[in-house]
Amino acid sequence: AQFFATLKKALPDWDSHVRQGQFAPLLGWLRTNIHQYGRVYTAGELCQRVTGEPLDARFFLDYLNQKFGALYGL
Repeated sequence: AQFFATLKKALPDWDSHVRQGQFAPLLGWLRTNIHQYGRVYTAGELCQRVTGEPLDARFFLDYLNQKFGALYGL
């Protein structure tokens, strides 16, 4: 969820590309920011490098609230 929040800032129109079946921008971001590092960094180090912040559960909680909040009246 934290990587995805960073991706959305870098590629604000990511969803329109995906809807059109154009995955190259998304894959390019993943390759540049995550995939190329393989096991070079620990998960925590990679998170810090990619997002600029240490791993933070609030991103996952925000995702859950956005996904289920309206459905369950949260």
